[in-house]
Amino acid sequence: MNKQTILNEMKTVFGTFNRATFVINGTEIEINKWNKQQLREHLSQWGEKAISSFKFERMGMIDVNQPIYLCFFKNDYMITNALESVIHVLQVEDVYSFTGLIESYKYVEPEVPEVPDRSVRFEYSYDFNRCSWMLTMGICMLGGCDTEFVYFENKADAIEKAVQFTNEGKEVIKVSACEDCHQEHMDWSEAY
Repeated sequence: MNKQTILNEMKTVFGTFNRATFVINGTEIEINKWNKQQLREHLSQWGEKAISSFKFERMGMIDVNQPIYLCFFKNDYMITNALESVIHVLQVEDVYSFTGLIESYKYVEPEVPEVPDRSVRFEYSYDFNRCSWMLTMGICMLGGCDTEFVYFENKADAIEKAVQFTNEGKEVIKVSACEDCHQEHMDWSEAY
């Protein structure tokens, strides 16, 4: 299959859906089509770390007035305006194999940020690495880091569960030290 045929197929899919998985040259790649707000949330959460996602050849700054694609593959990710960039990363001598995993094609309603209800004891947030909403269930007893999570397909489900847990009188639990805090504590202990 040639590059242009693959691009046309991907663009057709993203004309209707905003989440899909493809296999290009044997590599599975999950792609999410974002809006401006989703990109802003990502950048506000990751800050300087987000800049490191712009490391692939032919990948420039993001134009928020064009389609924005978040792509996961090979334990890495990229954010781009051009599906051509995704194909370029997976290119093998202009030979392409391509499969669209039709069961993965979804339209997920973009979430609108809202002011969190201060009476809810459980914090909910979006995990960009997993493309899902999460509820913090446990915190590290040393550093207060979030350590245990429950994941949800959408924000409404995360909020509903946070409210339910709060109404049931549940609280975020303190768990043993997370790996990073434990190591920092051990390093500090050894120094003194």
